[in-house]
Amino acid sequence: MIKRLRSGSAIVAAALAVTLLPTPTHAVDIAVEDTVSVNFANSLGAFTRTGAGMHYGLSEDATLPADEDVVPLRFNLLRGGGAQLLGEDGSSNYGWLGDGLTAGPGFERRMNFVVANANRFTSPPINGRYALLLNDLWGLDAMQPADSPHPCDWSEAKDEYDCDNYVEFLNTVIDRVEQADLDIYYWDVQNEPENHPFWNRGFGTEQYYKMWDTAYRTIKARIPDAKIGGPSWVHYREKLIGSFLDHVKAAGTIPEVFVWHGLATRQDPAADAAHLRGQLAARDIPEMEFSINEYLTGGNPMDRASGQLNPGSTAWYLTRLNDGGVDSAARGVYPHPLDDVGYARSVKPSGDTFCCEFPNLSGLIPVGKPDVKTDEWWTYAAYGQMSGDRYDVTHGSRVAATATADAAQKKAMVLLGSDDVDFRGEVALDLTGLNARSGLQNGRQVHVEIVRIPSTAGELASPETVSRSVVNVPSDGNLTLSVPWVAPRDAYAVYLTNPTVADPGPELGRNLIVNPGFEVDGTATQTPSGWSEDLDNDTSYTEGKVGRVSARSGDSRLTQASKSPHEIFTYQTLTVPDGTYTASAWVVSGGGQNASYFEVKNYGGPTLRTDVPETWTWQKITIDGIEVTDGRLTIGVANNGNAGNWMSVDDIDLRRVAGTDSDAGP
Repeated sequence: MIKRLRSGSAIVAAALAVTLLPTPTHAVDIAVEDTVSVNFANSLGAFTRTGAGMHYGLSEDATLPADEDVVPLRFNLLRGGGAQLLGEDGSSNYGWLGDGLTAGPGFERRMNFVVANANRFTSPPINGRYALLLNDLWGLDAMQPADSPHPCDWSEAKDEYDCDNYVEFLNTVIDRVEQADLDIYYWDVQNEPENHPFWNRGFGTEQYYKMWDTAYRTIKARIPDAKIGGPSWVHYREKLIGSFLDHVKAAGTIPEVFVWHGLATRQDPAADAAHLRGQLAARDIPEMEFSINEYLTGGNPMDRASGQLNPGSTAWYLTRLNDGGVDSAARGVYPHPLDDVGYARSVKPSGDTFCCEFPNLSGLIPVGKPDVKTDEWWTYAAYGQMSGDRYDVTHGSRVAATATADAAQKKAMVLLGSDDVDFRGEVALDLTGLNARSGLQNGRQVHVEIVRIPSTAGELASPETVSRSVVNVPSDGNLTLSVPWVAPRDAYAVYLTNPTVADPGPELGRNLIVNPGFEVDGTATQTPSGWSEDLDNDTSYTEGKVGRVSARSGDSRLTQASKSPHEIFTYQTLTVPDGTYTASAWVVSGGGQNASYFEVKNYGGPTLRTDVPETWTWQKITIDGIEVTDGRLTIGVANNGNAGNWMSVDDIDLRRVAGTDSDAGP
C-alpha cells in the first residue's frame, strides 16, 4: 500500500528546538507528490552494501585511483580478468588463445593484472572481494578475432568436444592463484555466453555445457571450497533459466553463485531475484548467492538525461538490489561522457571501449580526469556511509528508499532515489518507531540533515545541504520530514544523529553551505532557503536566465540588483568545528558598484574579503586560509550599488581542509 501524507501531518521545519542553520521554507508550488515511510521499529537484519562493487575500474598495476577516491565508497566487490590487454611484449595477442593456447606473454600480462587488482582490493583499507573472470584470461573479451579458439572446441581427430587444453588452462590459472595466495570470492566461468562477441558457439549448446561442467569439476577438484559463478547473462533471461538449471542439477554442477547482469533498461533486480527463487524452488535446488556483477542501472550510458546513469536512478537501483536480497553487485559503465577521449586513445589505441585497465571506478571518475568526481560518485559515497541494520520501508509510487540505523554510531540514514526521470515535487518522508532506536535522541531531540545530490550529467564538486537542524521528536516517536525534490534525476540523503554526536556535515572536504546553488526552493524567491539578508532585502533574489546571463549550474542563481541605489548583504552564519577552511563562489557582474565583494567574518580572525570583478562570464573567486577558532563563521556576498548595478553569484562553497590537534585520533 502506498501511504499518502496524512491530513494535519506535521512536516518538519515546524518542530524546531535549536536551529543550527535556517530551515527551508519551500515554495508553495512544490506540491506533495509522493510519500515514503520508514519503520525504525522493524529491523530487516544487518545492512549489506549489495550494490557497492565495480566491474574493472582500477589501473593495470592497481595503484590508481588513490585510496581517497576509493575508500569512501566502501566497495566490496571487484570483478575482472585482464580483458583487452596486449601481450607483455606489446604484441597484439589475446591472452591464452593469442599465445597459441599456452601461457605466453599475453596470458602472463593478464594474470599479473589479476594479481595486482585482487591483492589491492582484498587488502586494507578496502577489504573487498574479487571475482575472477576466466574468459578474459583465456582471451574471449569481445576483441578477439571471430575465428578464435574457444574452450572445448570440436576435435576432428578425437571426434568429440576436446577440453584437454581448457583443463590445462584452468590448472595454470589455479597454480598462479595459489602461488600469489589470492583470495577469490568466486570463479566466473564465462561472461555473457549468449552474447556472440564473447562466446560464438551458442548458449545452451553441447559445447557450452561441456565447457561449464569441465570448469566446475576442474576447479572443485583443486579447490573443493571454491565458489563457481555463472551463467553471467547480459540480463536476466526468464526463457533460458529453466534449461540451465535443469542441466546443472542433472550434471551436479550447480553454481554456488548465480550470476546475471543488469544491462537491460529499467530491469528491476528485485523482481528478477524473486523469479529466480521461484525457479530454484520448483526444482528443489537450494537457494544460492545471487550476484549481478555488471550493471549500469539501465539506459544508454551516453544518454544520462533519459537513461539511468544519474543519482536518482542509481539510488533507486541500489535500493532495489537490497530489496531483492541480492548478495553482491558490480557497476559496469564505460565509456563516460566526461572521458578524455584523446587521452584514452593515446593509452589504448587498439581498443573500441574504455574497458578495462582505466582507473575510472567504472565510470565514477572519468578517464584521464583523476581530479573529477561525478554526481554518481557522491551517490555511492552516501551509500557507503550507511551502516548498522536495514529497516522496513514502504516505497512511494515514484520514489524508493533504503534506511539504516547504527546504534554504535548513534545515527540513522535514509537514501532516496527515483527511477522516474521526470519526477519532481515535495516528498513526505514518514519516520516511525524512532523511540525504538536507542541512542538516536538526546531527550526528544534529533539532529536532522537533508542533503541533495543533484544530477549534473557529469562533474559534481560536492552535494548540497538543503537543511541542517535539531528537531523535537513527538512523544510517539513518529516524525514527518519534507524533502523538496526540486529537479528530476536527483538523489537525497537524510542523516539523523544524536545532537551530542559531532555534526555529520563538517568532515574534511565537504561543502558546508546550505543551498549553495540556490536550487532548493524550486522557483524564484526573495527568501532563498538557508540564507539571511541585511539592509535592502528586496534587492536580493533568485532567478534563472535573464538576457545573456544564465545560472552557472542548475536553474537558479542569486542576483543583487536594483533600479535605485542599494546596499545588500546575503549570508549564512554557520556553526562549524574549529580548523582551516577555504571558501569560493562563482560570480558575474555588470560592474560599476561602489563595492561588491565575497566575505567571511566572525570566525575568530579579521574579516576576509575578495572583490567581485566585472565579468559577463562566470568567474570563480576564492578566500583561503580561514582559521576558525570560535566554532562559527559568517559567509556571504555584499553589493553597494548605484542605480542599475547588478551582480549574480552561484555555487558558493565552504570546506574544512584541515582540522585541529584535537581532531587527531589515537
